Amino acid sequence: MPDKENDWMDLVQSLQPFEQVLLQFISIIYEPVSIKFLHACLGRADFPFPENHCPNSDELRLLIRRLQKIELLNELNQCSPALAEQLTRQAVQQGRFSDFAILIEKQAPVSYLYGKWSTRCWRALREFRIGIHSHDFDKIDEAAGFIEEHCREQLGCEPPSIRVVARNFDPHWFGSLPGSLQFFLLDRIVRYSLEHAVHFPQVLAYLEDEQGMNLSVDEQIPFQRMLAGYYLLQGSCEKLKDLLALHGDSFQGSGFAGSAAFL
Repeated sequence: MPDKENDWMDLVQSLQPFEQVLLQFISIIYEPVSIKFLHACLGRADFPFPENHCPNSDELRLLIRRLQKIELLNELNQCSPALAEQLTRQAVQQGRFSDFAILIEKQAPVSYLYGKWSTRCWRALREFRIGIHSHDFDKIDEAAGFIEEHCREQLGCEPPSIRVVARNFDPHWFGSLPGSLQFFLLDRIVRYSLEHAVHFPQVLAYLEDEQGMNLSVDEQIPFQRMLAGYYLLQGSCEKLKDLLALHGDSFQGSGFAGSAAFL
């Protein structure tokens, strides 16, 4: 993770507990958000209010302005994408994510059929992120499909797996996800990487680190084949041959041995 992201998290840790948790809440919202919406949510969730005092609208506005001034929020009351991922993962670790996500989805429900395109696309991206952290494949699939079909103008050309996971890759966090979800995300990241000639060194290092994957021998087989495909299309012949020699049983009938011999 770049030094600037480390600096941001150090800055977050220096804040009061309420400010830290508020930033976690905003990171899960992800889309541009009004102070009115944030204030309406304060009494509906478990926030560590200073001296048990829930801030009024003016107090919250002053707090938000201070967070903007120190660049933890932008003018639309959003965290930077990198900081948002760090804060959301922190909320998961601290046991706040599920309750916050339920509240946010209730107060600002997603609609893929109605509303402004910008709102629909931002909320679809929010749902993709919530789906990852709640391990909800249906939510991930629906959101990803909508984004990739309708949201290039609003969110850019990168699919959500690149924006959320690949560009903010943390092997320890990623390794905590179910194996099936890891494979789903890595498959999309590797396909994008090869199609667009974009290299994500931390993702490749994760695929190469079998000990760090924390998966059973059988669970690792599709990941090994994914890595072999990456090496093949990358032209890394020696790495491919070494991988095949190390895990010959994993590649029976796959065609990789013939491809390596041809190269």
